[in-house]
Amino acid sequence: MKTKKPTSIKQIFFDIDGCLTNGKHNEIDLMALIELKELLSKIKASKRFCTGRSQPYAELMGQILGIKTENSPSILEHGCALNYTRKNKDETIISPSIDTNMRVALANVKNIFENDDSIIVEPGKDISISLNPTNQTIEELYTYIVSKISKITLRHLNIKASAESIDISPAGISKGSAISLCAEEESFNLENTIMIGDSPGDWNAFRVVGHPACPANADNETKRIVLSHGGYVASQKNTRGVIEILKHYFDL
Repeated sequence: MKTKKPTSIKQIFFDIDGCLTNGKHNEIDLMALIELKELLSKIKASKRFCTGRSQPYAELMGQILGIKTENSPSILEHGCALNYTRKNKDETIISPSIDTNMRVALANVKNIFENDDSIIVEPGKDISISLNPTNQTIEELYTYIVSKISKITLRHLNIKASAESIDISPAGISKGSAISLCAEEESFNLENTIMIGDSPGDWNAFRVVGHPACPANADNETKRIVLSHGGYVASQKNTRGVIEILKHYFDL
């Protein structure tokens, strides 16, 4: 779907699951990643992740694609942390907006579900929580999770459904708020920024950048939001869709 192309893109944020990969538990298209890496090497804009994934996973994807975040941090765990991957020492900064009440609320949620056989608690995350279904649909899992959490605890949390999990983070923390924080601290223009995502967890990020985009595997509401903000919806899925998006914006 064609849109007006920007004259100067300076920042690109990539979601990982469903964009750079085919999603959790699915085989990665290695040939597409090789093509993407070559494409990225030709793009001078700052390239980084904006993902729900943890630091080790994002670091690995950065090594595969040649994405370095020495001076411009990636956004991890749905906006909860900023991560710099440096040659001698990695640095992860927790969002200053996360207070004690939020941490207690997250700990309570983890205690509720860590021994629940109907739910898989995704390992490796330090701040946020991702809960994966066993036999339920995402909609059924969402309803079940909310029913188990007290109203007091819910006040301190964001609960979002992605394509394959329910993601829980502190209230007011999101990919969009983290991108805005990066823009403020680094003094870059959000109008010259692309965010590539594929699910509801990316919507608030789409709303703060000048150029939202998504691959064809995104759900219909995600596509609608991208287009309503003047963005680009690729005709191809996952990694191939990301390649298409970059070729559209950079004429490569």
